[in-house]
Order: sequence, then C-alpha cells, then structure tokens
Amino acid sequence: MEGINPLKKNSLALEGAIKKAFSEAKIENFKFFRSYIQPDNLENRINNAGSNKENKFPFVIIRPIKSVQKTKNGVTSKIATFLIRLGTENKNYEEGFYEIAGIAEYLVAYFTKHSSAIERKDGFSYSIDLETIEAFLNEEMTGGDFWIYDILLQLNIPTVPHTAYIEETKREVSNEKEEKWQH
Repeated sequence: MEGINPLKKNSLALEGAIKKAFSEAKIENFKFFRSYIQPDNLENRINNAGSNKENKFPFVIIRPIKSVQKTKNGVTSKIATFLIRLGTENKNYEEGFYEIAGIAEYLVAYFTKHSSAIERKDGFSYSIDLETIEAFLNEEMTGGDFWIYDILLQLNIPTVPHTAYIEETKREVSNEKEEKWQH
C-alpha cells in the first residue's frame, strides 16, 4: 500500500517530539527505533550483557500497540495507544533505576506540557490523553546492568477514509514542511 499510514506518521511525530525533549534536557546518545529491536536479540543482549559486541543501549523504541475506533451519534473517533520503551545501561543498581525513571518522568512531564501536535495541515495531528499516561519499570526485561522503562500514551488521532490508505490524495503541505515538522 502506497497510501497514508497514520500510525507511522504519528510514530514519526512522537520520535520528533522525544528528540526535541531530549535536546532541551541535554539527554544524549540515545538510538531511536520505530517498531522493534528483535525481542530474541534484546533478551539475549540482557542475558549475555558481558559478551555482547553490538550494543544498542541506550535506546528509545516507539511503536503503536493498539488502536480503537468508536462511532457515536455519527461521529467517529480514534484512539491509538503508543509504547515508548526506554533502555539504558548502568552497573549501579540504585543509580541505574533512578536514571531511567528520571528520564521517563521527564518525558511524561514534557508530554503533559506539549500534549498536542496540531501544526500539520494534512490532518495528521494528535492530542495526548493526559488522564491515561502510564510509566513503569519493565521488570520482565530489566536485568543485569540493563534498565527498561515503558511509557504508554493514548493519542486522539483523526480518522482516515479507507480510500486514503490505498492512495494518498493531494496534500496541501509540502514534503519539506512535513519533514521539518517531524524533526
């Protein structure tokens, strides 16, 4: 399908917002992934931390994990839940925990202040539901010197006509402006 992919566009928008937040807070060296780091590789990386030659830490993974569309009185709304997974490496247990928790809480505060991306003219804006933000240590994936913290955001996103998924219609926003907004 060559058409519009709203979940991808919102993933890119969230990535841009996180990069901006990190830049403002001088949080550096994070690698960004949309979708996945292969779970088997991540589990092996955590279990075999000392022998790992290809370290992807620290990282941010951004991916949609669920979308719900509802129609009431002829009005359709769509909510997409996005996972933002943060991973760091720190040998000191107490310091490692508070480092990753601090970064996650900073992002929650940042998204609370900047809860909308409405600068787009092509309909791909979003607003974050501030009542449902969750942030927590992922205890199943945290191990050794590796710390994993998850943030769940629910985004209110525009619905897209089914034909737009097949063929993108003429946009009123240039590619240059779209790329600038996403980064």
